[in-house]
Amino acid sequence: MIRLRENTAQMAAIEWLQDLGFTHLEGHSLERDLKKVILEKELKAHLRRTYSTIPEEAIMEAYDSFTSPEGIDVDHRNWDFHKKLTQGISISWKDKDDSEKAAHVYPVNFDEPEMNSFICSDEVTVIGKNTRRADVVIFINGLPLILFEFKNPFNTETGIDDAHRQIQHYIKDIPQLFDFNAVTVLSDGFETLHGMFSSSFEWFAPWKSTQGEDIENDRALQLQTLLQGLFKKEVLLNYLKNFIFHEDHNGKVIKKGAKYHQYWGVTRAVERANERILPKGDGRIGVIWHTQGSGKSISMAILTGILRQMPQMKNPTILVQVDRNDLDQQLYENFVLAKDLVGNVDHADSTEELRELLSTDGGGVIFTTIEKFRLRDNETGREREHPVLSERENIIVMADEAHRTQYGFKSGGFAQNLRRALPNASFIGFTGTPVDKKDADTEQVFGETIH
Repeated sequence: MIRLRENTAQMAAIEWLQDLGFTHLEGHSLERDLKKVILEKELKAHLRRTYSTIPEEAIMEAYDSFTSPEGIDVDHRNWDFHKKLTQGISISWKDKDDSEKAAHVYPVNFDEPEMNSFICSDEVTVIGKNTRRADVVIFINGLPLILFEFKNPFNTETGIDDAHRQIQHYIKDIPQLFDFNAVTVLSDGFETLHGMFSSSFEWFAPWKSTQGEDIENDRALQLQTLLQGLFKKEVLLNYLKNFIFHEDHNGKVIKKGAKYHQYWGVTRAVERANERILPKGDGRIGVIWHTQGSGKSISMAILTGILRQMPQMKNPTILVQVDRNDLDQQLYENFVLAKDLVGNVDHADSTEELRELLSTDGGGVIFTTIEKFRLRDNETGREREHPVLSERENIIVMADEAHRTQYGFKSGGFAQNLRRALPNASFIGFTGTPVDKKDADTEQVFGETIH
């Protein structure tokens, strides 16, 4: 890497984005109504190109939906738009024979990065309650998804926290820009942080890795590391689709996005799952080794959401297994808040309910403690073996605090019962304390450490 030598961080960011394949257009050259923030021609062209068999009136219906998010305030409108962005929308029309037709439409092609338009534009004027000029906006297919706010690195009177305060002024003066904003970046050239526009400054963080294994701690290289790590087109689209979500706290919307370690850890776990899930692999996906305060519940929820979308998993069941009721409840509540990612979540409050949930063919997310894999009083017999509950191969057990309970397969304990109940399940462990003992080896049970 090279150190920042340009006169301003803004100029450097544009040059690095161009190196990554982004088209640079000066703000005054954009074809748009200054009161609006969408590049209409770009979005319409993408929809027509991608969905060439859909009639024009249906294309315009999709365009209107994507560009008119609904909600009582900017936070709710941003949430509505994010769901449309990541989940797409369904539209219908009648053909010339008056037959009903339907299609599912996305404003971004997440599977083929080069089929999208990436424009970075500087000094973008927006007219709202007051007129503001955004430093750099990244438009993907005409949608203003990324905002950069820079401060002069050589001005000792301003810092990166001033950039965050500026964003708060923008939210009040030009809220239409934040109806569509996915990621906000703050930089003064010596420090660069990314986060959600609605988050307080403390939740903004540096992106410290370009590949997932390397860690860059030099503040002077944070802008370059962020751009070369997060803004590769395929990484950015993956992040936008899978690593951002909204929570509803009794009407108050809280938007969250993954940090660099969560992105790379989950991405590696998805890659490992593709290799190791039964019958392709041995069912030992691996271990995520996390530290306290690393956002484990967010990582688990994001991973669950991605696994549930994978076509090869064929609507999987994700069984989240913990070893204590208090941990179970806390993690369960976090998953429920992340329902946009994981879908509906069932909670097995008893052994009977757990067995009933696991005996069905449908997928979903089930929470339980490991002690629910207990034998009934009438299950005596010579071996006292736990009955098989499902032989499906699309079940993934996600074990929380995996170092505590997942051993003793020959001792007749809960771990053995779990394996007998789900003989074709695959396993991934989350732990802050992996152990390596003769009778308890976390990696031997779950597979080697993923990240």
